[in-house]
Amino acid sequence: MGSTCLIPRSSLLDGRLYADGSIHQLFRALPPVSWQESFWAVTGYPEAQEVLGTPETFSSAYGTGISCDSQPGLVSLNLSDPPLHSQLRPQVERWIHKARPTYQAGENPIRDYPRQTLMAILQIEEPLARQLQGLATRVAQHQPQANQQLLQALAPVACPVPLASQDQLYLKRLLTLASLESTSAALASLARYRPQNLQEMLRLHPPIQRFGRQVIRTTRLGGQTLEPGQRVVIFFAAINRDERIFPHPDLWKDNRPPHLSFGYGPHRCPGRNLAMRQLRLLQSDPPPAPIRYRPSSFSLTPADDP
Repeated sequence: MGSTCLIPRSSLLDGRLYADGSIHQLFRALPPVSWQESFWAVTGYPEAQEVLGTPETFSSAYGTGISCDSQPGLVSLNLSDPPLHSQLRPQVERWIHKARPTYQAGENPIRDYPRQTLMAILQIEEPLARQLQGLATRVAQHQPQANQQLLQALAPVACPVPLASQDQLYLKRLLTLASLESTSAALASLARYRPQNLQEMLRLHPPIQRFGRQVIRTTRLGGQTLEPGQRVVIFFAAINRDERIFPHPDLWKDNRPPHLSFGYGPHRCPGRNLAMRQLRLLQSDPPPAPIRYRPSSFSLTPADDP
């Protein structure tokens, strides 16, 4: 393997390092593409654009985790590639666009707003939304059985996209996790940093830590040769601080190049407008920052459960 700097997998995946910012010292020790025990770590901006923008080489059909976590054939938005993905995406975008959340901040708006967004998207009531929020938290923490329990809770929820029942389940799962966990992480960053520039906050503190892809054909990336069947993992906190693109990357500055926190290419986040709406609603009067953060797949995830 063409690796120049091997970092323990446990360190790269340790959510605590994202909360205190020490992860960036590890990232800066890495070249843009490096082999890390069982996957290729992508920490460079243009290299990440290539991965995210060429699904014919880097496939989502095998899951988006560190390892291959699904079998090809599922038709969920995040588990399919064009042309199938391209056919499904407009239907999902119309579904999300029709949602009209009514935001009422209670004692914990960092959790309340995402839950109210999910209620509007799935057309469900508060009790079920709270149940789903608790299960989504457990899924993000990789707790055993949590994913299956989340799928079971989502089974009776209507899905307007005409898909097979299993595919509908995974589509609803995607929307649940994106609506709840990733936006809670973004709102926690808002509360912690109280930024004037939301785009810089999202660049410096992306809500999602990483996305995985499967190499489909032999290719060159960042000076390395990648083979079919290997995993490629993009680390968003690193690519958004690539000094080749963002000089003095730790500084908050206006008029930066676009960050990649909402993704890039055909899989760019379809709910980014709803996410930005939540951030803008709280931007002028952010809530108190969470006291503690917990390790999960999402950066700066508040530790207080809903």
